[in-house]
Parts: sequence; C-alpha cells; structure tokens
Amino acid sequence: MGWFEELYPWVPETCANGHPMRGEHGRLSFMACRDCPAQTDGRGHFRASCAVLGCRAPRAVPPNCTGPRDPR
Repeated sequence: MGWFEELYPWVPETCANGHPMRGEHGRLSFMACRDCPAQTDGRGHFRASCAVLGCRAPRAVPPNCTGPRDPR
C-alpha cells in the first residue's frame, strides 16, 4: 500500500466506467461540505474524479459525506 492509498482509502480502484482512479489516473478536488463528518479542516474535504477526458462517471466522496454546503 502506498501513500495515496493510506491517505485516501475511500478512492475506488476504478470509476463507474472502468477507468483507473488511483495515482496519476485520478484527480482530487476540494469540496465545501456542511457539518460533514468527512471534513478534514472544518471547511470540507477532498473528492475524487476520473481523469480520462470526457468521462462522466460520478465523483467518489469519503464515507459519511453529507453533501455540499448550502450556498446561502
């Protein structure tokens, strides 16, 4: 197990379309989340997406994610 798997064990091996999602094959982006147990710094957490151009597979979020923060 490498450092990526240790920090982000919730990221699946592949996306819903079968493309690899780990290491250089995936992308992490920050998501503001409301009072979410998955928060890493009080503002939100990372979510993972497939890096294959044109892939529209759903993004992966950590377990217990309650969804994005209300924009109001």
